[in-house]
Amino acid sequence: MGPLIYSYSFSEAIAHKVINRVAIFNVGLRLDPEQAGEYETLSLKIFKAMRTFLRQNPTFTRLGKAEFYATLQTLVNRDDPLAKRLANLLLRRRHLINTAYQRIDAAFDLIALLPKTSRILVFTERIDQSELLYERLKEEYPSQTVLYHSELTSDENTLALRRYQSGEARILVSCKALDEGLDVPSTDVGIVLSTTGEQRQRIQRLGRILRKSRHKAVASMYYLMIEHTVEDPTLLEEAIETIAEFHLSYDRGTFHHPFYDEVAMSYLDRLHSRNAASPAAYRLIDLGRIRPDWIRDPETLQHLAEKAPTPFLASYYTVMRSLSLLRMGGDVR
Repeated sequence: MGPLIYSYSFSEAIAHKVINRVAIFNVGLRLDPEQAGEYETLSLKIFKAMRTFLRQNPTFTRLGKAEFYATLQTLVNRDDPLAKRLANLLLRRRHLINTAYQRIDAAFDLIALLPKTSRILVFTERIDQSELLYERLKEEYPSQTVLYHSELTSDENTLALRRYQSGEARILVSCKALDEGLDVPSTDVGIVLSTTGEQRQRIQRLGRILRKSRHKAVASMYYLMIEHTVEDPTLLEEAIETIAEFHLSYDRGTFHHPFYDEVAMSYLDRLHSRNAASPAAYRLIDLGRIRPDWIRDPETLQHLAEKAPTPFLASYYTVMRSLSLLRMGGDVR
């Protein structure tokens, strides 16, 4: 590989309107007590196996994460017993994290709260996991969901892509086969159901929803991760100045967004002081919690409210405008 000739950052590309604006939602999920117990047991075994392994292979203490695992795999291929035991334990813990049923639940509940016009691309690491989510989504959105992975026939995958690209289907559940090469500018939502620790893969997946489209205002990427585990708590290793990034949690059907909820509570307090709070207001706030609309500028939201095709959407954008004003320290009349 030759020397770096030129670099072009996300911030520059967004500022120059080469790619779309995007908001990243890092969504923390919780293991149930049985899963947490299994995780702790595996982690203790890994700690002991790692200690024994490093005593026998002290040079590994100087390796970075990627090099450590690559070199460990080399020893596994040579049938090194300590390396094989350690690698097996690490693999079992990763499997526990990646296949947690909470990921399917969170993705399903998330999609239910997104606009019915959203073009959604779901990324998974495992074929069986993609099929589980697909079957569940197909029951709720039978004509709107398609599946793509390497064990389907070429004709099946081609048809799935054609239906998604044409707009006939709006939800595409995929495995790693689609990490590179897909170009559907109208895709405005990405959901990372499970992933590896490779930043290159994550950037590629983020790139799938950044394609510029005149009908797309702010794209959204949802990164699902298991809290209090070795899994990375954020999609990106380092924050990017021009990308809004939020931290949510999900537990038993409910999403929590501390920053948003603080602003929303202030808005509701004002409604209550005027006896204007209603179940409809709470419903609109619930919808906005997992969407990026409230970070848009108030003028744009006012325009969207005035041009909304339905009274429901007009009310939604009006509430989001109020939250946007409060977020910016403004007054809500």
